[in-house]
Amino acid sequence: MHCVAFVLDASKVFITSYSKGTISLLQQLRHHISHLGVHQVVLLTHVDKICKETESDTSEVYNSKVIRETMLKAAELVGLSPSSVVPVRNYWCELELDLATDVLLLRAMDLLLQYTHLYYRGQQRDTHKDQLD
Repeated sequence: MHCVAFVLDASKVFITSYSKGTISLLQQLRHHISHLGVHQVVLLTHVDKICKETESDTSEVYNSKVIRETMLKAAELVGLSPSSVVPVRNYWCELELDLATDVLLLRAMDLLLQYTHLYYRGQQRDTHKDQLD
């Protein structure tokens, strides 16, 4: 395990869709994974469903107050920094690719790859340190 992605539906973050047991489980998982030294991110899906602005123009995701508040709440639910929360819009019925949607998905993928790279760099340092000892 090199990086963990928690996937949360943005349309369910503020309503009581996540039981206290589920929230507790997410936080326990995060705590355990943190002790393993594995980086974590939250993929906040369906952001277009919670904001009319982003439904019509996905490029406005980072300008939306609703999205920002939802990202903060998602970070709080899992117990991670808001900088670890990445909003994404899902393709579900579109026949054409959308540049703004692709940018969000690629940003999420880039963050996952960066965290995976950091994990490997840490492993290499640990291996090199062990060899020197």
